Amino acid sequence: STQKSEKANPTRTAKVGMYITKLFGLSSSVEHYNADMWVWVNYEGKKENPFEFMEFFNSIETKQINRDIREHEKGIWDSAKYSNKVAALWDPSNFPFDRHKLEIIIESVRPTREMVFEVDTEDSGLYPDLELDEWKIVKTRMRVDTMQYPSKLGSPQRDALDDKFSRVVMEIHLERDALSLFFKLHAGVYVAFAITM
Repeated sequence: STQKSEKANPTRTAKVGMYITKLFGLSSSVEHYNADMWVWVNYEGKKENPFEFMEFFNSIETKQINRDIREHEKGIWDSAKYSNKVAALWDPSNFPFDRHKLEIIIESVRPTREMVFEVDTEDSGLYPDLELDEWKIVKTRMRVDTMQYPSKLGSPQRDALDDKFSRVVMEIHLERDALSLFFKLHAGVYVAFAITM
């Protein structure tokens, strides 16, 4: 009966993309930052709400602003705009020449035997004219990870370690704009010197 149910419910693939439109609140003295982004899912088969079977794993607050759903010849495109507060661990030990890797993680709440994520690398990324005070974006990267928890999550129908969960991760590599910071910190000294002269 297990084989029949697996054949009746084959693993579905969802192609997930992320496009960041705003990044703000970037400060190594605060353990979070804000990101506005479009997130979309392309999938085939039965129409449903894909945002109900995925979560922003490392977001402290998540707010969906709007949503658009369209059917096309290959399936369904479901897109939503989000404004999130995302947790961040900063290491300012190399200040003012510090570099950081921020991650935005979307994880499926369905196991990989039911749902697998793929990355839409073609359209994912960051808005090129983002204005970041004191920071420069070095590179971005999208990847898919698999998460496994040492628990059966209370299910009476499976063993521990039976399930794995698909993740899409957006990496944003930053470095501090040390030159800009230097002039900002010392601008008052230069102005005072110029006035004195």
